[in-house]
Amino acid sequence: MDGKGVTGFPWRISLAFLLVALCVPPLAGLAEGFQDTADGCEIQTEIEQITNSASTVYFGGAGTSLSIDLSILPGYEITLGGEGAEAYCIKVSDPRGGETLTYMDRPAAKFLNTVTLTGSCTLELVCEAEPEYGIRAVCP
Repeated sequence: MDGKGVTGFPWRISLAFLLVALCVPPLAGLAEGFQDTADGCEIQTEIEQITNSASTVYFGGAGTSLSIDLSILPGYEITLGGEGAEAYCIKVSDPRGGETLTYMDRPAAKFLNTVTLTGSCTLELVCEAEPEYGIRAVCP
């Protein structure tokens, strides 16, 4: 080995470590963003399952009921119903404090009560006509 190779080797190693050090933070950010996207897709699947089941119950008429098994990711919270216009929506609260509202628009089905869902649970949706037409959600 000549003297040039011996002195140039540490510089090459230093340059390689510098390039790796500069690439790691952006890659870590991409991985975190990917996890957030995957979590969002999984929660959206649960919301679609709730809205499809609520539509089925609503169109089935008074007395129709349906039970669905849900698995909500840790840190997330799904709230059905509320006061005023929120009686027609499903609210998702994420671990970072953000909230997303999904309104029942086809059909414009009203939740007659407010239920908050977390973790694994079985949700029962019942269509009622009294005192007003809508869906009662029960999570035992």
